[in-house]
This record gives sequence, structure tokens and C-alpha cells, in this order.
Amino acid sequence: MDQPETNPVLKTIEKLVETGTTGAKVINFILVPLLVLAVLLTPPLSLGTRVIEAGYQKIGPLGGTVHASDGAELSVPVGVLQQSVPVKLTVVPRADFLQHTAGDAAAAAAIPPNLELKSPIYTFDLRGRALPGATAIIPIPNGIEPEELGLADVYGWNGSRWEWVPSRPVLEDDLFEAVDIPLLPKSLAVMVTGPDRPYVTASLPPGGAIDPAAAPYLAEVNPQGLFVREDGTINGTPSLVQTPAVGRFIVIPTLRPERPDALARLLKNDLLRQRHLAAIRQLVNQNFYAGIDLDYRGLPQDDPKLQAALTSFVRQLASELHQNRRLLTITVDAPVQISEDSWRTGAFDWRALGMAADTVKIPIVARPENYLARLEATLAYAVTQINRYKIQPIISTYCYSTADGDVLEPLPYTEAMSLVAQVDVQGAPQNTVTAGSVITLSLSRLAAAGTPTWDDEAKVARFAYKDGNLVRTVWLENDLSLNYKLATALRYNVKGVAVQDLLGSKNDQALWAAVSTYVEAVQVAVTEPAPEDLGIAWQATGGQIQSVDGRTARWQAPAQEGKYLVAAALVDSPARAASDVTSRGNLVTINVVKPTPTPLPTPTPTPEPTPTPKPEPATRAVVAAPAPPAVRIGSFGYGVQAHMLGNDKNAVANAIVGMGFGWLKQQVEWRDIEPSKGSYNWGGLDEVVNVCSSKGIRVLFSVLRSPPWANSHPDGPPRNFNDYGDFVGALAARYKGKGVAYEIWNEQNLMREWHGHSLNAAQYVELLKIAHQRIKAADPSAIVVAGALTPTGVNDPNIAIDDRTYLQQMYNAGIKGWFDAMGAHPSGFNNPPLADWRSYSDPSGSFKGHPSFFFKATLDDYHNIMVANGDNKPIWVTEFGWAVGAPIHGYEYAAQNSEEKRAQWFVQAYQYGKNCGFVEVMFLWNLDFRIVAAGTEMALFGIMNPGWGATPTYAALRDMPK
Repeated sequence: MDQPETNPVLKTIEKLVETGTTGAKVINFILVPLLVLAVLLTPPLSLGTRVIEAGYQKIGPLGGTVHASDGAELSVPVGVLQQSVPVKLTVVPRADFLQHTAGDAAAAAAIPPNLELKSPIYTFDLRGRALPGATAIIPIPNGIEPEELGLADVYGWNGSRWEWVPSRPVLEDDLFEAVDIPLLPKSLAVMVTGPDRPYVTASLPPGGAIDPAAAPYLAEVNPQGLFVREDGTINGTPSLVQTPAVGRFIVIPTLRPERPDALARLLKNDLLRQRHLAAIRQLVNQNFYAGIDLDYRGLPQDDPKLQAALTSFVRQLASELHQNRRLLTITVDAPVQISEDSWRTGAFDWRALGMAADTVKIPIVARPENYLARLEATLAYAVTQINRYKIQPIISTYCYSTADGDVLEPLPYTEAMSLVAQVDVQGAPQNTVTAGSVITLSLSRLAAAGTPTWDDEAKVARFAYKDGNLVRTVWLENDLSLNYKLATALRYNVKGVAVQDLLGSKNDQALWAAVSTYVEAVQVAVTEPAPEDLGIAWQATGGQIQSVDGRTARWQAPAQEGKYLVAAALVDSPARAASDVTSRGNLVTINVVKPTPTPLPTPTPTPEPTPTPKPEPATRAVVAAPAPPAVRIGSFGYGVQAHMLGNDKNAVANAIVGMGFGWLKQQVEWRDIEPSKGSYNWGGLDEVVNVCSSKGIRVLFSVLRSPPWANSHPDGPPRNFNDYGDFVGALAARYKGKGVAYEIWNEQNLMREWHGHSLNAAQYVELLKIAHQRIKAADPSAIVVAGALTPTGVNDPNIAIDDRTYLQQMYNAGIKGWFDAMGAHPSGFNNPPLADWRSYSDPSGSFKGHPSFFFKATLDDYHNIMVANGDNKPIWVTEFGWAVGAPIHGYEYAAQNSEEKRAQWFVQAYQYGKNCGFVEVMFLWNLDFRIVAAGTEMALFGIMNPGWGATPTYAALRDMPK
């Protein structure tokens, strides 16, 4: 039977034993120690590992905390780690670290000049492992001053540079807390931040320009006009930047969604998101922009999937831009404070976005009296979430008007200052007085006790004025109030400020002095005006003028006859107190004449009575004959669109006159008036003109819709533009001298109004040119209005062309000399007329986030584009309004408006048009379509009820001061 083989190791040991003394020595001095060492080095004892990892503490799936001798801690929550990680925490004294006697010398040498080390260095040895999700607790250093706490941050050394780590001071526990550190660096320390040269960003509206004097203080300009479509592509044209010879600012265009809800769906769709990323890359690279500015405000709130999708999108975009040395800036929604240290940021994960982006812009939404407090609180929170050197609070140069508890209405500084500066002259018929006489001057719109005062809490000047039955408060944004905002930003050492409307022409020009000091000296001078520096200043070019009570003044005319100027202006700062009032106030010319003595009776040498001579009448000024009707109407016109044709014309006219309005817009459908070439049905139009003339109403004819013989598409222009020219020429000849104006076509940037032709601005200009020539040949005094565009952000030649783009295209095609006024249709939807489309947000409103949905944005953009093209012609608002009533498909937003709200909005819109300086006539849409088109969407806009009953809007417009 075979014997089992003996183990070779055992056989060797047997031989060693058999050899006697030599073998025993080998066993005792070699094998036994080796066996003991093996037992010690292998589990469960693992002595080698224990010796090497002496001073380390393992943190595993169950979490744990490592403590330092000075109270610093490093902890990891349960469930963060999948396996154990050894951690050793070493505290390096600050002085030893800075003297390079302890710690990492390279880290000490790499501290940036704008950071000052205040704490010891807390070094972590992880044996080469990664540790995510840790929380660090660092005691507030003894050497840090109380005023430095708001400037202190935690920084981490990653082996090559110091990086900012999100943290917050917990004053009641005397510590800094850095929670959920994405990846624990080699070391942590508390640094006090220092100021850097402030970075000023300004938005550039369409048609805007950069003042060369302002350029040196700008670091970045954001042209407006680009929008995200639902499919991820980009629509629109950014405003052109004409770079001045001075200044080194970079150009980064702003990108906004056409509709925030559509953008939300896009971000959660992988295919659309990638298409959008590609569109941004193409835009930036092809135009050599320095980066892209994302303004995706208005996204739905409380959607974790959306927040995650937006964060992922921004991270990927930032990575791709940074690879090409391009920048990413992003504007977040204004945060909502929940408690003292808790804020809701909606779809925007501030920490994650701040890590990815180069700049994070934060809007400050608050009423003027609370603005500085909200700015302070927002920045105090923001610096705990985002590296302060990436933060820019968004501030505005606009003033704000508000009634008690009412919505804030932004308005430019010069418009705010002119609200009450209309001087009323009492006791001087036709502004003519005799030499040496005394008259009273007053500011009737200024409210009692409404003269400018300084609000010490808000740090802003304000005044009050009468707006119908309301008293409104206007909060002025001037150099004094701006300095307080800039000072707050400086206190937190943030990157700088993003200033809305900084490049506007209607700002307080003293703002630039404040900005220049902020940028160049990295400081501002916050001062409060003395009471005598505020109020109303009166001035005259002759005679003696003396203020009575702020709102009124007395003026004694000089002895020398002639024409003299008197003016009043609000004074809101020391600089204005010493300035020339007549150069900035509303001027009134007063004619001073010498009194004409009445001749005395002439005595005769005879005793016979003689007739007493009659006194010669005083010489009267010669009144010139009326000039022929001018192309400009000379004063602001209040108008309404109505349908007189086929309606009770006298009822329509009486309703217009009853409102105190003086203009009617009547659409003239060419196809109904000239059914065949040269054959006209004038009857209905004759009645319209005659009734309006008898009531003192002027008429605007909006001429559109081709007859079948001119174009088989009735909603398009004729095949031969001369046919249209013949028709409007015949109109002008028939109503010559009647004060009729003519609007040439309607919404020609919309395909449904331009059928039979491709959308083409040059084509429209050709039609306008022909019409202008024919009308002026027939009636040189007639006013020609360029057809109003429809506000839209769409740029699809099969649907519409963006109205701002189309307007510029018309100027490119040579429109400038072929009209007297530019038509406009500024839509309101469910937004107040003066709301700023960039910041206004009504949770119940569905139309927001795009300028085409806002009344004022459309008017301001048109005016800016016109001025940029060297054109100072007025704008005629030939259609605007708000729908109210039960929803009709496509007009569901009408249910979000109320009759009372609409009445207020119409009044505000007319007041803005009258005061802005570039609108000449406004026609509301519409008067009577609840009567002539009941049940249609057009009836939603009507302001007269069936039976000619007045709506609240009609009553408000009737009672509105004009």
C-alpha cells in the first residue's frame, strides 16, 4: 500500500532537529522569530499597520469626528463613506507657519496678497485617500478683530493653490463652520479678505451707446437682445457695442429665455440641453465674445429635478468655456429669507453654481425704504455660499414711484425730477405782465409737504406729488444714495456691482463721479445732505424771485421790458443746490411790457365845452394768422381706437369727447373703399371725418388690407406698391386740410399681415416711401406714421421677425426720411405698464421674462434704436391695452387682470407717454368692441360696455388730469 508523501517543510525541520545543536539554533534564532513576526504583522494583530498609522483615527461608514487640541474638529456624517479612511489632524501655529519653521513652506509662500492668515493651519493627512462630505469646525482666531468677521473666510490648500471653502461664522459658539466640503483639502485656515479693484458691469440695451467718459470705469458690458427658444437654439440680435477709444472692458452678451417655463422643460431634456450648449458655444466662438451671461431668472420654484438639471448644465457649460479661456456669468433669482440664517434660492443652487461660474449676479428686491437692509442681509448670506470675489449685487440707477402699498414703478432720474417741475403762472394772462408788477408762481403737482427730504433710514432723498386722487412718493436715485449702496458692497469685499441702466441718458450725471471714485480709489464718501441742501430752487433771468413755502414763489418783474425766463427745479443734493436752475428746470417765458398810459382830456382855450377825447386804446400785440397744419401736432395727444364705420358715429364721438380725448384711430380696409381700380366708396369715411371734425376730434386712418384685384392675399400688401400709393394719395387729396393722419400698413413684421411676400424690412420701406410721396404731394401738412410693429421675440421668417431687429433693419434700408412719426404697439398682457421686465415677477402671471410682454420696455427700446440711428422723430402709440374678462383661447391671461387694475394701468401708461418726452400721441385699444364685436377676443380690450355704459377704465381716463 502506497505511503502519503511527507510535507517538504516538515522534512526540512526534521533534518534540522536531527542535526542536533546546529539545527536547534536555526529553529530558535530564525524560524521562531519569523513565525512570531508573521503573527504580529498579519490580521488580526496587524502590528505594522498600527505602528505606521499611530496618531491616525479611522472614519468609516458609521462616520466619526477627529478633534484637535484647540477645539477644531473634522467630522463625517453616517453613510458618506463606503470604507474606512485614516485621518490625522495636525495644528501648525500661525507664527511658525508664516516663518516657514513648520508646515508646508510652499503653502505659506502661496498665500495671495489679498488674503491675510488669521488662524493656525489645520493640516489633514489621509494617507493618500480622498475624503468627501466632511464638516470642519475651526475656532474663531484670537487675533481677528470684530469688524473683520464679516470679511473672514475659510480657505483650503490643495497642494498648488489656496481655494475658497464655503463656511459661515457661528458667533454664539465662537467658531467657523464649513459644512459638506466636497473634497477635503490638505489644509484649512481662516483668512481675512482684502479689497480688490471693484469690477463694474453695465447692461447695454438695444440701441444704447457707451459714453467715452464712462468707459474707463467699466470692466464688462452686457449687450441685451438674445433669447433662448424652446428648442434650445438662440434667437435675437444683441445690441451693438461701439467700443470707445478709452476703456478696456470686455463684452459678454446676456442670454435670457423667451419663456422661463419652456426653458425649464429644455433643461430637463438631455437632447435639448445638448443642443442649447452647442448653440451657446457657436455664438461665443463665432462672435469672439469673452463669454456668456446667463440670466435665467423666473424658472419654476421648488423643483429639485430642475435645480439638479440647471446645476449640471452650468457645470458642463463652464467647463467647456474655461477650456477656451471664456467666462461664464450667471444671474440668480432674488433669494427669499425664511429665517435669520435660512434662505430659499429656488432653482438656483448657489454653492454649486458659485463653484462653476466666474461671476454670480444677485438681484436685490426690496422697497426703497428697506433696500439697504436687504442688500446687507443678502450679501451676508451670499458670502457664506459663494466666493465673495465672484459676487456682484445687481443695483439700478432708476428712481421708484409708489403710492401706499402699491407696486413700485421704476422711472429714470430726469423723468422723476420733471414730474412736479411744471410752473404755473398766476395773475399773468398769456404769461404777460407789466414792468414792476408781482406775480405768484406755483408747482401745482407737488403734494403738500411734498418737497424733497432725506430719509435717514433708507439713505435716499424722496418727494411726493399728486397723481389724480393719489399722492405718490418718489424715491430718487442720485450720487448720494448710490454711494451708500457701493459702500455696502465694499464692506463685504465682493467682486463689484452690476448696474442696470447705468448707460442710460436720463440718469443723474453725478452718478459717474461716484462710480469713478469707487473704482479708482476703492472707496466712497457717504454723506447726508443738510436740510438747506434739499427743497425747491427758484430762479429767474431777471427781476426778483423769492420762495414762499417751497411750492410757491413770488416774482417781481424788472423795470425793463422784454422776455424773461423763470424756472423751478427739485434740489436733492448739495451739488444741485448750487447749480443753475434754468439749465435743468422746466422753463416758463414771461413777457414784461410797460404799462400804456390812458390819455387825459385835452383842455381848450375857449370857454365852450368841447367833447372829451376818448382815451386811445392800449396797443395790443398783433396776433399772427394761424399757420397751416404742421407735421408735428405740438402737444401730447390722447387717442382711442374705435370702429365708427357701421356704428353710431355720434355715440362714438361723444364717448371720445366725454373722456377729454381728442384723437380717433379708424382702420381703413382698402379692399372695402376701392373694390376696383379707381372706383371709390367714400361715403362711410366722409361721415367719420365730418362727425369728428364737428366734435373737434382729429383722425388717424390706419390703411391696410389689399383688394382682390391688387393681391390675392387680402392680408398682404399689393403686388404693385404703386397701387397702394395711388389709394393713400387719393385719401389725402380728399381729406386735405381736415387734420387727418395716415398710418402706413400694420404690424408688417408679422406674416399674417404680410401675406404674398416674404417678411422683408426693405420691402416695407419701399412701400412707405411711395405712400409718403403720394400723401405729401396731395397734402403737405398731413402726418405720415410708419406702420407699428408687433412686439415679439420670434425670429422665424415663416411667422414673424423680432420687432427690435426689424426696426433696425428698416433703418438699414433707409427709412429715416420717409415718415413723420414711428408707430408702436407696446403690449401689456398682464404686466403693469412701468414694470421692469428684467426684474418684475408676478407668480400668477404667465407673460414675463421677455421685453415684448412689457409696455415700457418696448417704447424705451424703440426710442433707443431711433436715437442710435440719429433720428429724433416722435413715437405714436397706435395700439396698446390690457384684456379683462372670461378667458378666451389664446387670451387666458385676461382672467389675471381686473377692471380696477386695468384702469390704473391705463392712467399710468398715458402719464408715462406724456412725460417721457418722445411719445406724441397714444391710442388705446379699444373703445367699443364690446358693442360691435361682443364675444370675441377683441371685446376683452373694450372700455365701453353694451349700451354705452362706462367701465372703470373709461371713468379713470375721463377723470385723469390731461
